[in-house]
Amino acid sequence: MYDHNCISMTGRLTRDAELVYTKNQKAILNFSIANQPGNKETPTGFYDCVLWERPKLEEHLKKGSKIFLTGYLNRDQWKDKDGKNRNRVKIVVREIHFFDWKKSSETAQSTQAPDEELYNLDAENIGQDENPF
Repeated sequence: MYDHNCISMTGRLTRDAELVYTKNQKAILNFSIANQPGNKETPTGFYDCVLWERPKLEEHLKKGSKIFLTGYLNRDQWKDKDGKNRNRVKIVVREIHFFDWKKSSETAQSTQAPDEELYNLDAENIGQDENPF
């Protein structure tokens, strides 16, 4: 039986998304969000996120944009140059919705949010050799 690994949250991007490609030319968008889970006395959480195969969303994932995402947590482990064990956890995004959709020059003709295929993701189809971490 598999364990459940699912996360959903809202937040604002802390920086513009960065588009990179794997050696097999799979697009990866890296970004981070800030999440304020309660009142101002509750500390804000900052989370790194990775979004696969949606390079067109780079122009919309800008610093300050408010989003809702669902996905799962992925932990990466490695040894740094000094031989110390390191690790980090990222949110692998499966679905993303925009609260404040901003039109780009390409989408200025339309007032709709992006096509469903752009932001409803199927992260299960990502191969192990494509790990972005």
